[in-house]
Amino acid sequence: MLSVARARLLTMPVAKAVRVFVLMVALVVAAVALRNHQRAAAHPLVQLTHADSELVVQAYENQVQSMGDRYPGAPQWLRELQLDRLRRAAQQQIATDSAPAAAPRERIDSIIAEDGGGTYIRRVIAEGAGSISRWPDHKDTVAVWIAAHPYAAVVRTSFRRWNEAQAPVAYAIVDDSTTADVHVTWAQTLPFQGELGTTFRLTDNDGRILVAHVLLLSTAPIEGIQNAALHEAGHALGLDHSPNPDDIMSSAGNGKKWQLSDADLKTLRVLYEIPF
Repeated sequence: MLSVARARLLTMPVAKAVRVFVLMVALVVAAVALRNHQRAAAHPLVQLTHADSELVVQAYENQVQSMGDRYPGAPQWLRELQLDRLRRAAQQQIATDSAPAAAPRERIDSIIAEDGGGTYIRRVIAEGAGSISRWPDHKDTVAVWIAAHPYAAVVRTSFRRWNEAQAPVAYAIVDDSTTADVHVTWAQTLPFQGELGTTFRLTDNDGRILVAHVLLLSTAPIEGIQNAALHEAGHALGLDHSPNPDDIMSSAGNGKKWQLSDADLKTLRVLYEIPF
């Protein structure tokens, strides 16, 4: 149906119609800008004090140390990026002056009871000491940057396979490391014998992932890199280990898996149903 406004535009002289149309567009743009400004003004970021900054660094170091020998640490450029993400999260929390209320335990139990069949979600929660770690609700795309390597294309394919879960969050490969949420780098050696990869997830106090770092063994054969990338990509989404060796998220397997199991995919979906 032709609107009254559009009908009037059609009956106006061309020059006047163009001026009116431009004015209408300008008003819409101004309204959108005002709305965005109001949203930003509602919770403006604040400057961290020196004491706040020291607490952020300490919180970061505590998370790194909690990994023990499993995470050898990030290169300096990535460490600074990780710290920056944590600072921004701290600024946001101070600006809102409150932490979101935690979801009632009964609600979480209800979700697990209703949708947890055929998953290892209980094991994931147990490994998290009763809590979960995943990307925030508002984040539907997780940007992945992969450092150069002859098998980088295999890693890209492995990450994209997780999009088959049709969870609320999906991976997208990017070329700019500064905009990435997940950084994949390579190491000549890893802390444990036979280890092919490891993942560090930096989170806020409630378990929302801010950034993740995946380390892969650069000297591994292509099948091993493919398997390790699939496994570590699951960790970067918030999954922990499955007790079933048929799942890609098992801590022990035959090293030649290239396909995600139904349990892997369903567990990821249920993980993103559980509120913080």
